[in-house]
Amino acid sequence: MYIARDVRPLIPTLVGGSEIKDLTTAGAGTNYSAPFHVGTFVECIAFVVEQSHSGTNPTLDVSFEYSPDGRNWMDSGDALAQITTADITTAKKLTANFGDWLRVKFIVGGTDLPTFKWSLTMACKG
Repeated sequence: MYIARDVRPLIPTLVGGSEIKDLTTAGAGTNYSAPFHVGTFVECIAFVVEQSHSGTNPTLDVSFEYSPDGRNWMDSGDALAQITTADITTAKKLTANFGDWLRVKFIVGGTDLPTFKWSLTMACKG
């Protein structure tokens, strides 16, 4: 049985290749990745590597949203555990039947300019 493996960047304008590498997110707030077409896949796993952070009580919340058309979004219910420490790698297998489009929602919290340096890789199979 042949299983196609496709690893694509979620924010293709940031880096080439299959990862978002060394993304620096500075300041508290909510951000979103570019839409990622996943209609041909049956499984996706997200890997987040947090390399460093600064600020007072910094937090990074990474979750996922689904869309039928790439414009109207809903919470998927899939989220990684809140990241509060440096040098951590975490993963989340997304719930099956996630529709046609996926995007990553990431929320930075904390005070004194909370900053995270992190990477994200999506491994999807179809």
